[in-house]
Amino acid sequence: MSNEIIKDTVKAAARNLVDQLSPHWKSISKATLEESPSKGTPRPEFHTKGSFLYVAYENKKVLYVGESSISVKRRLLHDGTGAHNKKGWYERVTHVCYARFSHDELPEPYRKMLEQALTIILEPEFYGRSAKAEAADE
Repeated sequence: MSNEIIKDTVKAAARNLVDQLSPHWKSISKATLEESPSKGTPRPEFHTKGSFLYVAYENKKVLYVGESSISVKRRLLHDGTGAHNKKGWYERVTHVCYARFSHDELPEPYRKMLEQALTIILEPEFYGRSAKAEAADE
């Protein structure tokens, strides 16, 4: 099997997985994410525990694809040294799309696989080496 056939097969499988996610996506502005209260009830869905996939956008440009077992807000803003608001690309974010599932619906290995499928299809500007290289430059 040639490399091109393998890549095409993987890309087709990734496309199928990503297409299955389409009814689950919700979008929030960066301002809504940052301004949502950390305490009190009810909390917005993106600020509750769950099994999340998320995509950070600058308008229509995909900046970053990620997954989290905690809330999207915590992952982006309060997750210690891993918080994305400490990365240079975060300033460019205009909105975030996310899909939330229970941990039973989307266990960690499946969530990580879907993150990779999203990365293959969406081709984010910052991911893997590019995100690590940017972090090293800061």
